Amino acid sequence: MDKKIHTNKGVIYLWKNNTFLKIDKKKRRNLEKITVEKKLKEDFPKAFITHSEKGAPILKQCDFQHISVSHYKNLFAFYMADYPVGIDIQLFKSNLNKGKHFFVNLEEEGVFDFNVLNLHLIWSTKEVIYKKYSGKIKDFKNEITVLEIDDKTEKITAKYQQQTENLHFKKTEEFVLVWS
Repeated sequence: MDKKIHTNKGVIYLWKNNTFLKIDKKKRRNLEKITVEKKLKEDFPKAFITHSEKGAPILKQCDFQHISVSHYKNLFAFYMADYPVGIDIQLFKSNLNKGKHFFVNLEEEGVFDFNVLNLHLIWSTKEVIYKKYSGKIKDFKNEITVLEIDDKTEKITAKYQQQTENLHFKKTEEFVLVWS
């Protein structure tokens, strides 16, 4: 799998890399960063990524001004745009329900069926908004509320600081990809 998804804001790169799945987590983290940089340079040879004090990626010397990066195990994605954006990729985990009290708020409790797909979409939506706002959200669970998940249009509506956030998603048999 090696995909480019063009959005109304920019472009998403999505790919798999199985080469270092069995490497120690600390060493793998550095290799994941190198893998993202390598993919970026395929289309933007002069571009590079630095990081803010909070660890948010900052895109330099590129046609786009902003980047959001996500990787999980062997899946990688980044989203480049001219506006702050967020992206999150999550492999389906059957045990996410056990930890839902860490990220599902009371308003969401009354709206959603907590099946595996919805739990992953709620989690990823909050991750995306957190990244879009460069990690400036203190109470991830309660400051961001998912209002609607529309399977047919693959759109998600959420609320953060009294503003509506419209997100998109793709689902496969093994993962969800959510972006702002």
